Amino acid sequence: MIKKLLATTAIALFLTSQAFAADTRTDASKVHAHHGFYFSADLALSYATSEDIVPHWDDKVALKCNGWMPYSEVRVGGYIANMVSVYGAFGLGLGKADYENPSAHDSDKRKMDAVIMKALLGVGAEFYPFQNKESALYGLYFGLSVGYEMVKTQDYNDGLIYHSAKDDLNDFPSVFIRPEIGYDWWFSPRWRFGVAFNYSYGKIDDDWETNTNHSFNFAIRIAR
Repeated sequence: MIKKLLATTAIALFLTSQAFAADTRTDASKVHAHHGFYFSADLALSYATSEDIVPHWDDKVALKCNGWMPYSEVRVGGYIANMVSVYGAFGLGLGKADYENPSAHDSDKRKMDAVIMKALLGVGAEFYPFQNKESALYGLYFGLSVGYEMVKTQDYNDGLIYHSAKDDLNDFPSVFIRPEIGYDWWFSPRWRFGVAFNYSYGKIDDDWETNTNHSFNFAIRIAR
């Protein structure tokens, strides 16, 4: 009798464990996971303003540029504890802007249409404060990045075309810091869609000139 009871108990335990394993496998297939690798691609509408203060005779003048541009950025890195992503970033933007050079002798060159190009190279991190074991890295996040960026302006002649070096107007290099806030939604077990806003402040100050850049980006992105 005892042997039959033990055998029946063993069979019941085995069947229960198999059912539990099957349920676990089913649940695991629905869990959003990343396996340590992070990637995102952003497409943004960016507004940039740049200023370069340079000596002019016995005084100083400010060369200025401002305008809108489409901007794209790729981020690649990894995840830490399903709470933080760390990454390296590379971005490019190109658009049309207004350029002002009060030191120019030709009045037509003092304020003119220009092509503006922005290139960015940096590192950063994103923090997801609200955790869900079955949906990690989801929802609201805060980010911070630092790095180097270059804003370049060239003469605008019959369209957004780079003509030659003689059309260069001014370069605005800077070292930047950029806070960010965004929100993500999952659309598959591995990929998510999001929106974000970030503001970048950059500056380089030396004995000859002072470059200052400001950028405001409204972005959509996909990430994993």
